[in-house]
Amino acid sequence: MDKTTKTLFGGALLSAGMVANASAQSFTLPGNIPPYSDTLVQAYVYDYYTLGGAVGGYSENGGFGDSYSVSVTEGSGMGAIDANSLSASADAGGVTDYLGFALGGSYGYLGVPEDANLNLAWDFTGEGGGGPLGNITIVDWSAGGVLVFETDAFTAGSATVPLLAGVNYGIALVANAGPGATAFATADLVPAPASAALLGLGGLAAARRRR
Repeated sequence: MDKTTKTLFGGALLSAGMVANASAQSFTLPGNIPPYSDTLVQAYVYDYYTLGGAVGGYSENGGFGDSYSVSVTEGSGMGAIDANSLSASADAGGVTDYLGFALGGSYGYLGVPEDANLNLAWDFTGEGGGGPLGNITIVDWSAGGVLVFETDAFTAGSATVPLLAGVNYGIALVANAGPGATAFATADLVPAPASAALLGLGGLAAARRRR
């Protein structure tokens, strides 16, 4: 194996090792900050005509691996949170009340041990009824609640939001579906790729200089 091949091969192995280590990264729980305790998930379906009101509830265990769901003939809702993701979904396919809705939500006060990215995806185009508007909101509580990111109502899309180590974030996902519609929101934590990419480029540059 010549020097160029060795350098490139070594750089690739080192980069792969960094990515593997970073992939194990997960959220941390910085502590209780009102109005909720670390993590909370919820789900509801509301249809006055057939259900006589709302069914569902919430779970607030203050940790990871929590989920809550409700499923009835009129619709379903789900909220879930684990160590590296949050999700919310709603299906109001059988709701007939014009003010009816299905809702799923997940909320957390979260930090990251190393700089990372949060990959977001959502579809709120079917929201409506009498429930709260669907949204993804991220605030920086280390800076007193400064807004970092927020989706617009009635939109669908995706985004990547950088999260900084040592910052306490409030992250909220709410999926609200109006009568006959569906909605969802997801947030997945992934490692920031900058370090691994720089290592790979450095190995390539070194190989070229030795030619």
